[in-house]
Amino acid sequence: MPLVVETGEPQEFINWFYRLIIFMAIGGLSGYFVEKYKKIIKENDVLYLHQPDTGIENINYLISLDDEHIQGQVVIATVLINNKNRISEVLGTDLYIQAMKAMHDYIDNRLPDQSVVIQVDSDKFWIVFKLENLDSDGKKIVEGLTNQIEIEQVKIYVDYSIGVSETKKFKDCKTLIPFRDTDRLAGYAKANNLPYVIFDNDLLTRKYEFNLLGLFPNALKEDQTFLMYQPVIDAQSNKLIGLEALIRWNSPDYGLIMPNDFIPLVESTQLIHPMTEWVIRKTIQTQNLLYEKGFKFYISINLSIKNIKNPGFFDRVIKIIEEEKAHTDLLIFEITETVLLEEKKHSKKTIQSIKDAGIKIAIDDFGKGYSSLTYLSQFRTDFLKIDRHFVSHIVDKESIKQIIQATVKLAHQFNLKVVAEGVETLEMFEEAKKLGIDYIQGFYIARPMNEDQILDWYKNFIKESKV
Repeated sequence: MPLVVETGEPQEFINWFYRLIIFMAIGGLSGYFVEKYKKIIKENDVLYLHQPDTGIENINYLISLDDEHIQGQVVIATVLINNKNRISEVLGTDLYIQAMKAMHDYIDNRLPDQSVVIQVDSDKFWIVFKLENLDSDGKKIVEGLTNQIEIEQVKIYVDYSIGVSETKKFKDCKTLIPFRDTDRLAGYAKANNLPYVIFDNDLLTRKYEFNLLGLFPNALKEDQTFLMYQPVIDAQSNKLIGLEALIRWNSPDYGLIMPNDFIPLVESTQLIHPMTEWVIRKTIQTQNLLYEKGFKFYISINLSIKNIKNPGFFDRVIKIIEEEKAHTDLLIFEITETVLLEEKKHSKKTIQSIKDAGIKIAIDDFGKGYSSLTYLSQFRTDFLKIDRHFVSHIVDKESIKQIIQATVKLAHQFNLKVVAEGVETLEMFEEAKKLGIDYIQGFYIARPMNEDQILDWYKNFIKESKV
């Protein structure tokens, strides 16, 4: 019998028994509530890590996994159920939910151990498993799916699209960022009626180009774009004749972007107009600064066929010229021969308007379009720039020399000055002089330079007084 602590005497039985009952009740209730609490926690975990309607693992489950759940590179994929609405409308939501469960199990059972298959949305799965070969792994996912699922003796046709990519570590998947690509790929597959699309370099390039177009309007506004200038000299006197303005882009997202990466891309859209107008304005501003210091050089600017075709382009150019107080007699607009060939009537009118404003015209990349110089002479141009493909063979190919010589002779008959661009060696320079070419441009003379470097280069060029 327990003792009373104060007196050391045995407790009365009724007191001891009453206390025993109380303690047992408290203990029992505590155990019950602890178990109940554990059950609630477990149910909450299940709800947190699984979709409530299907019970399939969700995004939280993926994030909760260890960073090294799968070792090495992994394949990631998005599976879209294209006819989800159709199935739900015809057969009901309950049957569709069962179909989703069946698809999940069908995929999961055919993939390697440690693979992860989660439900992201009511019509989307994400899949992760160890990479072997991206092409064969993509086919493995397709083979792991079936278009026909039987639920309660009802055969259900499931139409799906798949996007497949890869990433270096399983840990990357937990950021969810890699699935942006596979979601887009699955969407592309759906739009083009393809079962699946695997991420490749061509698609990466298209994505890169798409991003560049989205960033370019702000690039112009925020001065991420800038101009470089490449000198053009007289082949006989070695005097500086002018400069060609060349746009460059230093993106905070991608760094220095090569002109061939963004100029053709911009030219394929209406963004070519704000870009060209930006170049014209900046060029005039540079020209005015040089003019104030006593240096009167031509500066040439490239125009696109879209500029020439655009009805309001010339008016906008005139407005810029008036606002910036340009010396139009020192401006040259370069256009390719294809512009003149494709838009003869409209081009003639636009070129005439440009000439009337005092601006000179150069035909750029001549020879690329296989056009006739006699035909082009009717456009009243001032300069002819021989395509660099011909110039690159001016030393080693006799046939090229003959073509250039004939072109120069005919151009001079039409009072055109001929420019050779892409001259990179002394031999090319000397050969161009022999063939009667008037002006030389290329790395042998100077690489493109920024506005601040022009005068220093020019002073050194005069000092050396030789090429």
